[in-house]
Amino acid sequence: MNMIRPSHLAYCLALGFLLLPLPGLGEWKGTLRSEAGYHRASFGNIHSQNFLRIKLEGLVKYTHRNNRQLWYIQTRLLPEVYDATGTQWQFFHTDLKGYYLRNGHRGAWEGYVFAKRQNYQFRNFHLTFYTLNIGNRLVWRYTGQQALVVNIGYFHRLTTGKPEITWRAGVVNIGWWKKLFPDLSGRVGIYSESFGIRQSFSGADSAVVLSNNGWRLGPEIMLEYKKHFLMTFQYHWVWHHSRFTERFSGEHWLQAVFGKIIKRRWSLFLLIDYYFRRFHLNEDANPNVVYAPFNTRNRIRIKMERELSPHVELYTTVGYLNENLLIQRIEFSGWRTMLGMQWKR
Repeated sequence: MNMIRPSHLAYCLALGFLLLPLPGLGEWKGTLRSEAGYHRASFGNIHSQNFLRIKLEGLVKYTHRNNRQLWYIQTRLLPEVYDATGTQWQFFHTDLKGYYLRNGHRGAWEGYVFAKRQNYQFRNFHLTFYTLNIGNRLVWRYTGQQALVVNIGYFHRLTTGKPEITWRAGVVNIGWWKKLFPDLSGRVGIYSESFGIRQSFSGADSAVVLSNNGWRLGPEIMLEYKKHFLMTFQYHWVWHHSRFTERFSGEHWLQAVFGKIIKRRWSLFLLIDYYFRRFHLNEDANPNVVYAPFNTRNRIRIKMERELSPHVELYTTVGYLNENLLIQRIEFSGWRTMLGMQWKR
C-alpha cells in the first residue's frame, strides 16, 4: 500500500502559506505553534530522566462552502525532540485530512479520509506507524431536537520494522442524538468492529507469520454543554473477543474536555483521556498481534491561554502523559510543563 511521504506533506504546507493571501480561492487558514519545556520521562529501563522537550507544529487548511455543502483539506507537520545528557528521542508526525459535508432537508451526509505517519526514534530503536481511515456518516433528523446518526468506516494501519504488523478493521456505529436542554445535548449508541491483525518477521532462513482476528461490541455515550462554559464528555465500553482471549475481556475509553473564559483574553482548559483494558489471554497469545487501538494515550492536561492579539496566543500547559504503543511492550510516560506560542491566520 502506498503511503503519504513527509516531503509531499511539507510541499502542501509550504504551498498553503504561499496561497494564503490570494483572493478568490476559498478560505485558507494557517497555524504555527511552538512550545518548549521540562519533561520528566520514563521509557523501558530509563526511569525518571529529565528532558528538554521542544515541539513545533504547522497546519494549513483550505475550506470551500456554499449553501448546502462544505469541504476542506488539511495537512499538518509535527516534529518533537526530547533531549537529555547522553539521550535524545525524536518523534515526527505528519497527517493529511479531507472532509466533505452535504446538507439536505431532513439530514446530512459526511465523507472523510485521514492519513497519518508517526515515526518514533528512540536510542537504538525506531518504530513507524502508517494509518489510513476512510468513512462516511449519515445524519437523519427525526425532529429539530432528535436525529439518528450512522457511521461506517474502514481503518488500516501498518507498523514497519521487525516485526512488521498490519492491522485492518471495519467499523459500524449507530447512535441517537437528542437536545436535552437548550444548551445541553447527548448521544447514546452502539459501537461494533470486526478486525484482523497480521505479523510477519523475516529471519535469516525463514519468515514467521502470526495472525489474529476478532470483534468488539459495546455501548457509547456522549454529553455536550455550551453556554457558561464548554464541556464534552465521552465514554465507550466494548466487549472484546479474539483468537487469543478467554472468558470475558473488556475495554474502557473516557474523554472529558472542559473550557472556560475566566477573564478578558484569558482562558482555562482541562483535558482528560483515559484508556483501560482487561484481557484474559490464552497461553498462545503474542503481544504484537493482540488488539491495540489507534489511541492508547492516558493523559491529563491543564492549559492556561492568553490572547495577545487576534492572531497570536501565549499559553502554558502542565500535565501527565502515558503512551503505551502496545508493540514489543513499549511504554512512554512522564510529567511535563510547557510554555508555548501560537500564531494563526
